[in-house]
Amino acid sequence: MSTTDSSLVIETLNGDREAFGRLVEKYERRIFNLAFRICGDYEDAMDVTQTVFVKVFDRLETFDQSRKFFSWLYRMGINESLNQVKRQSRIVHGECDPPSHAPGPDQRIIREESDGLVQAALKRLGEDQRVVIILRHFVDLSYIQIGDVLGIPDKTVKSRLYSARQRMKEILTGAG
Repeated sequence: MSTTDSSLVIETLNGDREAFGRLVEKYERRIFNLAFRICGDYEDAMDVTQTVFVKVFDRLETFDQSRKFFSWLYRMGINESLNQVKRQSRIVHGECDPPSHAPGPDQRIIREESDGLVQAALKRLGEDQRVVIILRHFVDLSYIQIGDVLGIPDKTVKSRLYSARQRMKEILTGAG
């Protein structure tokens, strides 16, 4: 049973649907978290996650195997999430918070308030800044991985991240 991304991609291209299932299992939670942070809505993130994996399956033969699979997948997740945000901005629709698994009501309220503040601050950032913050702090990618996903140099990642952090600080402290 293969476990590397490249071997799972090859097996999937050769007709092994179980191999694709292992890719989905490996990355589904990460893509959902990415989508949730960008979209700010649980249901939208679920839709984006499903759409991304359908597109991955449909387009897998176009994947350049000399590149990293996760970079290609994350780029697709980012693009689909941003498209979902644009679609939803045209539709008036209520907020839907993700279910909380906090131990007590006080802790749940505090967590929901801080999550809400962070999510609101993220929405006020430009797309470039929002994406680097999410990839670094919520998906936990390295600068090199972020650069690979976005197709930009490491120095640009660091610059965008610095600017994004400064802007988040302004927003969260009420200065922005």
